[in-house]
Amino acid sequence: MPVRTNTIGGYALFDLVLALPPLQDEIELIPRPGVDGMGARNLGSRGEAFAAMSVTYHSTFDSYHADLASYKGLIGSGLAEVVRNSTLLGYFLVLNVSEAKPPQSVYNVAGASYATVRAELKWKLLQMSYA
Repeated sequence: MPVRTNTIGGYALFDLVLALPPLQDEIELIPRPGVDGMGARNLGSRGEAFAAMSVTYHSTFDSYHADLASYKGLIGSGLAEVVRNSTLLGYFLVLNVSEAKPPQSVYNVAGASYATVRAELKWKLLQMSYA
């Protein structure tokens, strides 16, 4: 069975749970008297900010805190590529990253026997484009 990858901005995540709200096309109506009455200009697609949850495993609490600081570096730094189950979902702005729960010690993790810290993070994302 192939390994599925989950990433946000290039950072690997063990699991990523999210539901994408649909992008909305915004158009502006332009009155054009004397021509044909009305025109329209497409202003582009806009998404809604939404929450996503991720699970990560780390070798120590110190490495977890260092990685959390790296994740927070994505906030406002430009578009981040989001991949879920090896499928590119699109490009997103990271608005916030925070702990959903305090990190926990674990003893045995399938596929990552070295990991001793499990962390659940809450992300606030804004979709800017489709894949």
